Amino acid sequence: MKRVLVAAGALLALQAHASVHLLAVPDDSCGNWTALRADGPSPARIQLKNWVIGFISGWAWTNYKLDPVRGVDQNAVLGAIDNYCREHPLDALPDAAGVLTFDLKDRALHRPREPR
Repeated sequence: MKRVLVAAGALLALQAHASVHLLAVPDDSCGNWTALRADGPSPARIQLKNWVIGFISGWAWTNYKLDPVRGVDQNAVLGAIDNYCREHPLDALPDAAGVLTFDLKDRALHRPREPR
């Protein structure tokens, strides 16, 4: 139930940011992402992968106090995008990355505090 509420909140927040223009790559649909990931290495696949990693890294940089990607590697990020895009092939890749930022923020906020 909690994941459903988080996902619903993320989608509402994304709708609020719908007018924000992002510098994304051409043909940045989730369907294209899924097809390229299945096809193996290609310049287009590398371009999309680098865009996602850059987007998440830039977002994490602006949220440095939370350290939202601590303990998260590139494979985890790409796997989360794979899962989202498989379920939402008509969505844009920036939407998938945006939903992931909400998941990472929620994870960081509920992570046990480290002893000082």
